[in-house]
Amino acid sequence: MRLLTRSLEKQKVDTTHIRYIVSGVTVLLKVILIVSMLGYFGIETTSFAAIIAAIGIAIGAAWGGLLANLAAGAFLVFLKPFKIGHLISAAGVLGTVKEVGLFVTTLDTLDNVRTYIGNNKIFSDNIQNFTINPFRRVDLPAQLSHGTDHNTAIKLLKERLAKIPNVLSEPLPDVEILPVQSCRSGASSSACCHNDHYWQVISTQTDSFVNRSGKRASLFQNSISSCATGSKL
Repeated sequence: MRLLTRSLEKQKVDTTHIRYIVSGVTVLLKVILIVSMLGYFGIETTSFAAIIAAIGIAIGAAWGGLLANLAAGAFLVFLKPFKIGHLISAAGVLGTVKEVGLFVTTLDTLDNVRTYIGNNKIFSDNIQNFTINPFRRVDLPAQLSHGTDHNTAIKLLKERLAKIPNVLSEPLPDVEILPVQSCRSGASSSACCHNDHYWQVISTQTDSFVNRSGKRASLFQNSISSCATGSKL
């Protein structure tokens, strides 16, 4: 298996494909080894193969879900909605892809819990890939204090957005005034950053808006939501 893995790596085959192929070849070789050993000890392998086929049909009929997972795994590998190392949300789980196996996909969640999900459940559900695009948008709504001048608030928010490390200059950071709710108005600020800097930017942005002392900090109160390509995380 190491030789096969190295050979595929030299040909620059995708890591996700390599692991899936190696898993399939490993299972196939084990079956061939068992059949060969039985033939070596004089057991009729032809009838044995027929028995295995009958058992396989019975198992397939009883556990059709396994075959569905197997087929879904092949589609996931070759259609490539995500790769190993991508941060995705699928089947209600948010995590980093560690492996796409024959029957299950392995994710490590943000709190470092290893989670195994049936391939068919992932393939038949919506998949959000937070890594594939070059940048993500960070949205931070702020509730403005009563009587705050909107132009002053927009100017202040834009100044602070520009000072946050790793915020991209293109697309430009933006600030919009939200409709009035409960006698208070609000503002929505948005800035884009590279995927690797997402958590740092949202943390710095929150700290920049909330934890500043003095008159400026009293202009608004914060609540946080984040989104990537329009989807909440």
